[in-house]
Amino acid sequence: MWTTSRRTAVPEPTTILLLGTGLAGVAAKVRKRRTAQKGRVSDILCK
Repeated sequence: MWTTSRRTAVPEPTTILLLGTGLAGVAAKVRKRRTAQKGRVSDILCK
């Protein structure tokens, strides 16, 4: 008569927000590092 069902854990919204913020921060750091390196190479080649 009664069926058992498994419940899956759903992350809280704050967990998803923290994960997204962390990933955005890492992406921004990588992007900033890449643009800084490009600037250095062009400065060396132009001189």
